[in-house]
Amino acid sequence: MQLAVSLPREELGLDPARIRDFVQGAEALGFTQVHTGEHVLGADITNRPSWASPYTHQTFWHEPLTLMAFLAACTTLRTAGWAAYISRSSPIQLAPWPPKTAASRVCP
Repeated sequence: MQLAVSLPREELGLDPARIRDFVQGAEALGFTQVHTGEHVLGADITNRPSWASPYTHQTFWHEPLTLMAFLAACTTLRTAGWAAYISRSSPIQLAPWPPKTAASRVCP
């Protein structure tokens, strides 16, 4: 049987040693996979006071390829993966139209 563990982002923070220790501990308990998340959009809530999502442009997320490379170097886990979380609002709805500049085509 293969068991996967989801890497807790907020609880472990940005300390690489805590992340390594967590994953090595999960491996010692018999987990064979580790998964993490990626958040594509984070709104700048200064212009959106009613923003209901807990994630903003200041919320940290580990860059998944770098994180998985780090974990591959310090564990023997064979499977790793991540999921991208997309904002509840459509990027088309968040972007100004028509775009005023090339930079405004990207959601804030």
